[in-house]
Amino acid sequence: MLASFDGRRIIRPMRTATSAGLLISLSLALPGITDAQQLPNDADLRSAYCMPIEEGSVNLLKQVLAQLVANTERPTPEQERAIENYRQILQKQTSTLDRLRMYLMPRIPYLDPAALTAAKQRGTADFGAAQRITDDQGQAGCLIQCTTKQGENKTTVDPDACAKQCLPPSLLALRDRIASCNDPDWLPF
Repeated sequence: MLASFDGRRIIRPMRTATSAGLLISLSLALPGITDAQQLPNDADLRSAYCMPIEEGSVNLLKQVLAQLVANTERPTPEQERAIENYRQILQKQTSTLDRLRMYLMPRIPYLDPAALTAAKQRGTADFGAAQRITDDQGQAGCLIQCTTKQGENKTTVDPDACAKQCLPPSLLALRDRIASCNDPDWLPF
């Protein structure tokens, strides 16, 4: 075979061997590169959907809480209860967001990104739609008034009851999808 050397017969097998060696080296050094990615399960998709909703909710609650505190120079006991209730809700939402992140973030490199991206985009769109509608119809003011009024009458505030009272019936399905993120009981921890 060496007697009929024409340059191509030796170089091509060496290129193939070099390429295969490089691929094997990369797969040993970077284990996720050549592995097929898994399809996300239901918990993965729900977590990806809920993360932008919880991030938006936490930011919104921070704004509402800041507005409540700024608007009450000398808060009445009822206003203090309402502010404390918002702080508790903010703490719960922040904890929920942290749980979602702790579950999903380590799994992302091993999952097919297309489905996760679609779920995240749907969550972002749903939260944005709810925000636009509530802002256009003055629902944020209704929610603040409702929770403040509840704070005057009760020691705890039920934001879901206020949402049902303040949102038009056409938005209840959207509200229910978003509200399903408040308690991610589908997470394993």
